[in-house]
Amino acid sequence: MDFLINFSRGINIISKLTILASLIFVIVVGYWLTWPYEPIRFINQRTVLLNQNLMVKTGEPLLIEVEVEQYKDGVVYSIDRRLIGRDMVYVLPSTSRTTEKGYHKYVNASFLIPEFIPDGEYKIKTIIKVQVNPLRTIVIERDSETFRVYK
Repeated sequence: MDFLINFSRGINIISKLTILASLIFVIVVGYWLTWPYEPIRFINQRTVLLNQNLMVKTGEPLLIEVEVEQYKDGVVYSIDRRLIGRDMVYVLPSTSRTTEKGYHKYVNASFLIPEFIPDGEYKIKTIIKVQVNPLRTIVIERDSETFRVYK
C-alpha cells in the first residue's frame, strides 16, 4: 500500500514539473517570436552611391557607402544584392559579414557591373538577413539611389 502512495506522489510531482517546464517553454518561445528586435540601425534612409554623377560603366565597380549602428557583438549578417532595371533583375553574389558593436561606415566596391547589362537606369536592392534567435530571422530591405549604366 505504501508503494502505491509513493508512486502516486511521484507521478504527481512529475506531472507538476512537466506543466512548469511546458509553461517556461511557451514563455521563451513567445518572447523569441514577439520581441521587437533591432540588431542594426541604418543612419541614411537609402544606400548612398559614390560614383561620379551616379553613372557607372559596365565592367567597372559600383561604389556604395553604408553607415550603420550595431547594437550587439558577433551578429552574422547575410547580404543579398539585386541590380534592378526597367526590364530585368540581376542577382549579385551573396556575402556575409560579422561586425562589432558600435558605429560603422563602409565604402564597398565588392562587385562589378556585369559587361552584359544593357544601358539604362538601375538601382540596387539590398536584402539583409539576421538570425536573432533559433526561431526568428529578421529581413531588412534597402534601395539605393537610381544610377545610370552605360557601355
